[in-house]
Amino acid sequence: MKKINWIFVNIITFVLIACLIFLPLFTLYSPMGNENHIAFEAKTVFGFNFLGGLKIFNQNGELGNEYSIVLHSKLLGFIPVMMLLSMVIIDKATKVSLGKYLVNFLATAVALIYMILLPVFASSFIDNRYYEALDFKIKWGFWICIIFIAITFVYYTYALIKSIKEISKEKQNEEALAN
Repeated sequence: MKKINWIFVNIITFVLIACLIFLPLFTLYSPMGNENHIAFEAKTVFGFNFLGGLKIFNQNGELGNEYSIVLHSKLLGFIPVMMLLSMVIIDKATKVSLGKYLVNFLATAVALIYMILLPVFASSFIDNRYYEALDFKIKWGFWICIIFIAITFVYYTYALIKSIKEISKEKQNEEALAN
């Protein structure tokens, strides 16, 4: 169990972070056309766009020839990456296995919920000039991230339950020896 946990914490965690940052999650497009809005071609949105933002070059637009922010970064964009990094930090900082499994369980739960809800609140990243002019269409990378995080979540749920059972068994054994 310790070797599997080491693989999940030290390898799978960084693979998940790479997937969250570099896989294409959405296509950002204009569902209503461009008649009353700043011209915008469909763009692929990767995870790093939610971390750093997305700018486009405006030609002959309302803003002249300059770069315009389409997606702007908020602290909200860092949530799954911070959750996954916290798993590694807590694993290295503590020696209590139940605490490690509990933190890993909670961190993957938050990351999974965040990813499931990302299509709902992704529009909060859109700049005010584009707010109701653009929409997100889910791409294959989004589903891969969901599946990998869900598998990791299932593993940490199992590990947490197994750890709780082992601790309760040890306590029962101690009580039996004391009596």
